[in-house]
Amino acid sequence: MVRVQKAGSNAQQSASGGQPYQQPAAQTRSSADPHRIGPSDLYIEVSSDKKVVYEQEPLLLSYRVYTTQALEQLQGKMPDLKGFVAKQVPLPRDKQLTVVNHNGRMVQTTTWSQYVMFPQQSGKLTIPSIPFDGVIAYANRNIDPIDAFFFGTSATTRINHTVNAPALDITVKPLPPKPAGFSGAVGNNFSISANLATKTPRENETLTLLVKVHGIGNIDLITPPEVSFPSDFETLDNKPVANTKLTPQGMDGDLVIEYYSIPNHQGQYTIPPVELTYFSPADGAYHTISSGKPIVVKVAKGNPNSYAARQRMKNDDIRLNLVKFRPDPRLIGKIYAQW
Repeated sequence: MVRVQKAGSNAQQSASGGQPYQQPAAQTRSSADPHRIGPSDLYIEVSSDKKVVYEQEPLLLSYRVYTTQALEQLQGKMPDLKGFVAKQVPLPRDKQLTVVNHNGRMVQTTTWSQYVMFPQQSGKLTIPSIPFDGVIAYANRNIDPIDAFFFGTSATTRINHTVNAPALDITVKPLPPKPAGFSGAVGNNFSISANLATKTPRENETLTLLVKVHGIGNIDLITPPEVSFPSDFETLDNKPVANTKLTPQGMDGDLVIEYYSIPNHQGQYTIPPVELTYFSPADGAYHTISSGKPIVVKVAKGNPNSYAARQRMKNDDIRLNLVKFRPDPRLIGKIYAQW
């Protein structure tokens, strides 16, 4: 649903029942065709809060509608873009059109859609022209409203109309030479913490280390940082989960990563602090942050009959047999010669 409201003392009163402010017919539509929609009757402007950004630096893209008509519906969809990851900002479905003076004319306007764009490559990138399909309503002067009421006919004529939002160019600067361990994080106010989720670690049993990265930027596009588990630990695949909300500055929230590992023997071990290197567009520099103090892991004796323990014993037997089996190199040469 589209609603119209007045803005400012210079705005003119919209017609009753939510009808829009109408320009004189000579200015808006041809008298020969009262339903003809001209370029100044419905148009869209596209803008970005930044025209020059770094790779992965978010920018806010806005599509603003201007119309003199009774606009009932309008739909436009961002296509799959080369060079961008686009995330649509949730806006109210019930649009509030405001009457304003724009370029010397009284028109209705509202921000119809917004996207947070994450450029994935450097250079001059173009956000293409996007078609918006709309429905405009007109009062049908050839039908008497009373007849329409009693005979079930419509006193309103609806016309489909497509308007194209213009294209927009964005200049994307490459990131400076990336330091070792760069996670791909681009944004501001980053922090990192780590703690052991397994309260009583035991040998041959899986323990979980939780690492949380907080910040504003491309949170859900970050590569999880490396964790240096002790050499006696068997590491498994990690599980990252993003808990974020979309803002004009990018994704605001946390990336929580669960790291799984299995200590092979009891004893006391140390996991070094986890580090994250990110790029800040604010100062154009890389920063490295740390989770703080090392984590001391006291591994208790585990169940010798657990699956991990049996698997480790099996692997040890295989390695032992490989060490014992040392074939004569001359025999191997003869085998290859026969092939």
